[in-house]
Amino acid sequence: MTAAPERLGLEGLELAGAVRPEDVLDAMRREAERHKALLGGDRTLVPNHYTVGLSAYDHRRWAPHAAQLAQELAIRQAALIAERAWIVYGDVSVEVFLGDDLDAGTFRVAALLQPDPPPPRPAPPPDAAVATLVSAEGQVWGLSAGLTVLGRDREAGVRLRDPGVSRRHLIVEVHPDRITLTDLGSHNGTRVNGHPVATVDLRPGDTIEVGGTALTLRLR
Repeated sequence: MTAAPERLGLEGLELAGAVRPEDVLDAMRREAERHKALLGGDRTLVPNHYTVGLSAYDHRRWAPHAAQLAQELAIRQAALIAERAWIVYGDVSVEVFLGDDLDAGTFRVAALLQPDPPPPRPAPPPDAAVATLVSAEGQVWGLSAGLTVLGRDREAGVRLRDPGVSRRHLIVEVHPDRITLTDLGSHNGTRVNGHPVATVDLRPGDTIEVGGTALTLRLR
């Protein structure tokens, strides 16, 4: 399958001398590549929300058409994601904002997972869980089959009140035959048994380190 044409100019829209939508789209593609994470079953998860910061000069030029440009950028990014057989949680969206520290002709793109995979659910009681995570202090969280998000977010399945933990820090995915961990591009990263990881299969007794918190995986 060939990629969609690169031209992004809207009919009658002149952006001469400004940041080009094509350049923003290229940056969004690079951000998706940079933040992709491998899940079980050879699936690749990429961010679904992209923010585009523009200088005051470029923001004024984009302003009359910003909503339309953002929508077209989102459509093109979604097409790229589908073409590469990547997956996202939620619709692909683009938000354009004014970046006060940017010079004319420059821009900044960031990629986020928003919302997190799939709708948050509370962790099951430990006695009803497939596996558990146990903190050094003895606190226990249950893990059921499927995905569980760990982070500071109040809706995370395993919520940690640790300032070194990102709001949506990592995913633990319980399969019938294995348990995998995937870091969600967290600020401080994730370590398993002292080693930095992006994605890894977990074994009983493994220690997950996030921020200043250590959690040990136990099977029921």
